[in-house]
Amino acid sequence: MHLPTPDSTPPTAPVTTPHYALMVFLPAAAATCSAGAAASHGTAQILWGIGAATATTAAVTFSVWRDRKATKAADTAARAADAAAESRTRLATTLSRLAEPVVTALNTVTAAPDTAQRHTALEVLISLVVDHAHTQCWLPQPSTADVRATLYELHGDHLERRRTAGRADTPRPDFHDQRSLHDHEAIRIAKGEHPLIVNDLHTAPPAHFQDSKGRSYRSFLAVPVRGGTTSYGMLVVDSDQPNTFTAIDKHHLLLMSAILGAGYAHVAATVPPTISPCPLHFTPTCEQTRHAAASLVSA
Repeated sequence: MHLPTPDSTPPTAPVTTPHYALMVFLPAAAATCSAGAAASHGTAQILWGIGAATATTAAVTFSVWRDRKATKAADTAARAADAAAESRTRLATTLSRLAEPVVTALNTVTAAPDTAQRHTALEVLISLVVDHAHTQCWLPQPSTADVRATLYELHGDHLERRRTAGRADTPRPDFHDQRSLHDHEAIRIAKGEHPLIVNDLHTAPPAHFQDSKGRSYRSFLAVPVRGGTTSYGMLVVDSDQPNTFTAIDKHHLLLMSAILGAGYAHVAATVPPTISPCPLHFTPTCEQTRHAAASLVSA
């Protein structure tokens, strides 16, 4: 692959065979007709002159057409490059602006001076991540999609629903490893390192979905929540429409789950030995959560 150096220009597209033939033929025809006109007399000279003029005009016209076509293609490529750059900039700006409260909440978790305040800060972080997943971790295509986000916490071999946001219908409360193949797969995702994205449960359901058409959602994205090598749960977004989520959403949700996993890991590492070793069962009051979340978002 040719890569232009700072002192060179990018390579141009190759000229196709028909165009190359015209580039050679028209000037040659003009030269031949001119030579014929110079060597002839009377009517023959006039005909050779007309041929030379026609060939010269055609050569100039073709050259102008070729230059305009190249200019138009370059303009189109430049506009496409500008649009792509603008989209990347807009996406980066949006992610930075919307993720700032979540990162600030993680900082509050790590800076909390005691166990109670760490648990309260973790609850705020959970609230912000789930709300963020519901409102931002998907592209509005189709615009009528009704999205829901749910966080499940991992406790041994079962998952328990911790928080949900979005669509009114309530997601299932838990998954148990020995209950069914579907539950087992959910536990496997939570304990693993790889996300799962399903575009349409009606046309391409995973093997473990026994009743893929009887659910309130048609597409979903599930990612594990991990802190280091420890699994803390699973973050899921689902939609009532097919093909709602993309690779961009997958990486976005992985970022959110990584931030949340860091919060869980910090709280788990700082629990004093005199209290329960599991930091996930403490739930502060709604007033504590609302006050802490409001102070972070308005900061």
